[in-house]
Amino acid sequence: MGSTRPDYERQGLILLISLAATKFLIHFAVNITGAYGFFRDEFYYIACSDHLALGYVDHPPLSIYLLKISRLILGDSLVAIRFLPALAGALTVFFTGLIVKELGGTRGCGFGWASSSVWVY
Repeated sequence: MGSTRPDYERQGLILLISLAATKFLIHFAVNITGAYGFFRDEFYYIACSDHLALGYVDHPPLSIYLLKISRLILGDSLVAIRFLPALAGALTVFFTGLIVKELGGTRGCGFGWASSSVWVY
């Protein structure tokens, strides 16, 4: 029998999940190897998460609170500090593909936009 519409949509969803997982694994692998140590801005964010306040004008308060929660749960290692950014990048790839699909783009179009998100971020 021919391919049905739900099979086509399921394949597209599997493709999006695969791209998002690839993005996460690339980001995570670079962090595990430790090729890049802490960046000076990360030290600043860590210091700000030690002194929580809503009045920081150079970054949004939610990011500091998320970092504080991440540090409490995962610890202070390089991998732990960069876990949420890796997850956010993977979700960006996934939602980019979903948005393209909702706007009427074909699977190829969604794959193109989502895969470009993998390498850009």
